[in-house]
Amino acid sequence: MMVSFNVEDGRTVPEIVRCLAEQNYEESGVLQVFFNLNVKESLYVNNPDVRVYTMRDLEELIGYAVYFITEHPHFAGVKMAFNDVIYIKKEYRKIHAADFFMFCESNLDDGVQVIQHGMNYDQPHSKLMESLGYTPAEIMYSKVIS
Repeated sequence: MMVSFNVEDGRTVPEIVRCLAEQNYEESGVLQVFFNLNVKESLYVNNPDVRVYTMRDLEELIGYAVYFITEHPHFAGVKMAFNDVIYIKKEYRKIHAADFFMFCESNLDDGVQVIQHGMNYDQPHSKLMESLGYTPAEIMYSKVIS
């Protein structure tokens, strides 16, 4: 096992979709009961506000994280990193998850003041996040209306 963490860009998203998005989809949340996976790759590719990080075992893609960098909509001047998605293959999570989170965090843009991570209600990783210095901040609810 030769695991590496990498800074990539939005052009990596098609590879992520091919290799791991389906596995992530099968494990995640409640919305997959209502909707089929259909990643809008154009939101990521060549988007200057997207940060992509990957975890590889040799060349095999085994994990990824995507963040959107933007000014916080309620706090003018506060630069935020909103985590869109993070996924690590199950067999690598216990050993590498904390290190991958710290790698992503340390490679975000200069000036990022706050990082927000969501997580699936049925698969929380609260203990890990709190051990890395994150504080529970909000609870999000979803309702399918059509």
